[in-house]
Amino acid sequence: MYTGIFPKRTMSQNIGLYITSSQVTPNKHQNLQQIFDTAKDFPESKPKPDYVRLVPDSQWAENASITEIFARHRREQIRNFSAKPIVILDERTAEEKEGEETVLLVGPDVDENGDWRDEPVVLRFDPHRVPGAAINVQLSNQSMKEVRRT
Repeated sequence: MYTGIFPKRTMSQNIGLYITSSQVTPNKHQNLQQIFDTAKDFPESKPKPDYVRLVPDSQWAENASITEIFARHRREQIRNFSAKPIVILDERTAEEKEGEETVLLVGPDVDENGDWRDEPVVLRFDPHRVPGAAINVQLSNQSMKEVRRT
């Protein structure tokens, strides 16, 4: 039986989404949320609705650095969301044409001992691939550096 102070990590634990630019419109956010909710890793897999979701009261993240967002997420949202990875809709996401958007997948950089370094790894991703990559990082099937190579 799990008795630790942190909640036991399961695949059902949501991935936190942050918006760092006021230029990301509600419509763009909704369209990307629809992609996250319906994306499949491969034809026989099932979509994961609500797996990636906006962190409530996260307006503070607008114009914050990625490192600051990742650190604060780990401090404040560990009971509500997975500690790793997070997804960010940024200025570039806002500027990209509909259907051609990319988002940031942010996760820990780990040393040879498996300890997290201060600076996270940041990857720009096709939103259709985010749920599958997030599961692999969340469950530690792949490090962020391994995800980068796929």
